[in-house]
Amino acid sequence: MLASDIADIQGGTTAEGIHLAAMAGSIDLLQRCFSGLETRGDRLVFSPQWPEKLGALEFPIVYRGH
Repeated sequence: MLASDIADIQGGTTAEGIHLAAMAGSIDLLQRCFSGLETRGDRLVFSPQWPEKLGALEFPIVYRGH
């Protein structure tokens, strides 16, 4: 689950909000690693590694305007 650290669990370093880079890294992990999404030349390639017990993985993709 992605969540904000607005409760300041870092001992004073995050009272102003979220660690956006950490959240972006989590999304990147889901999209590239678990979905197996990568670009090769001018095409998209998927090689999913998503655990079936977690249910369906869905996310929108826009590639070259489509």
